[in-house]
Amino acid sequence: MKLTVNDWRRIAFAIGFVVGLGATIATEALAQPSATVVQEGLPPGQVLTLTHRFRIANDRRVAVRESFTVASWQRSPRRAILLLNGTPTTGDFYNIPIDGYRGRELLAQRGFFAYTVDFEGSGASTFPNDGFSLTFDVQTDSMRQVVDAIRRMRHVPVVDLLGEAEGGGVAAQLCADAERIRSCTLSAMLYKTATDAFRAFFLSQAFHDLIFGAPNGYLDIGPELYFNVLAAAPPEVAAWVLANQPGRYSMGLVAESLAEGLSGYDPTRARVPGLIIRGDFDQNAPASDTLMLAADYGLLGGAGPARIVTIPGALMIPRIEAPPNNERFWQAVLDFVDR
Repeated sequence: MKLTVNDWRRIAFAIGFVVGLGATIATEALAQPSATVVQEGLPPGQVLTLTHRFRIANDRRVAVRESFTVASWQRSPRRAILLLNGTPTTGDFYNIPIDGYRGRELLAQRGFFAYTVDFEGSGASTFPNDGFSLTFDVQTDSMRQVVDAIRRMRHVPVVDLLGEAEGGGVAAQLCADAERIRSCTLSAMLYKTATDAFRAFFLSQAFHDLIFGAPNGYLDIGPELYFNVLAAAPPEVAAWVLANQPGRYSMGLVAESLAEGLSGYDPTRARVPGLIIRGDFDQNAPASDTLMLAADYGLLGGAGPARIVTIPGALMIPRIEAPPNNERFWQAVLDFVDR
């Protein structure tokens, strides 16, 4: 029987899938796609998703979700992107199951191996006894190990990063390593100065007492504390967040930021290109704060300054707002990383 080009592509994909699946099992996979789907031929745009547990120490695990398409396997050189979320959210906040808000899947369809993660002290990852111990440096080291696992598992030379809020602080620190990281996109960032609205609530004594009084460094976050995150989200997006994101979270990153005067992370040592996406009417960070972060990004590492893209009319998190703001956000990301 003569094999067509498409037959060979399916065979090559199946071989790559088996190799990749072997690597996945080594990282304690929780879920796997059906091999029969691959054998029958995966439609080019269909997204498959795996859930892994990467071991970062004997008793510590990080839950990572990976989405990919046929294009992800066929791309040369292969590309991967790791999405790092802020507190209090899990990695699924980047892949809300509503059209226009599935960020991880959108990137997979573009030909990336795309990853979201539950930071330690949240979601399906492990919870150390002391939640305050999960500082920016500790989480940065954990994510460095995740990056290395991604590179080995999918034979990717370097990984792009997209970080949001506290996850952006971790991303900025990871970007000091040009051997592992290709680029750094940051959003919803607060650096050294805050708006009056932010200061009135999040820098109040009551909020300070709430964070530093968290039992063992953890808080059970209820729906009422997402008011700032969801200020401009469409009703269906807000409903999903309020139904799926409240839970127990480490306060390590938040506490360190408050103790350090807003910024517990260091962006100055970045060695790869940086982009900052801000909403025109960010309710947390004034434009002057974004300019300061852009100027400091890579100041010592040599990569700076970072570029700034402003989404007109948007608030803090444009990607969860109604069109065209969410579309403009993802277009800015793709214009930067997929070039």
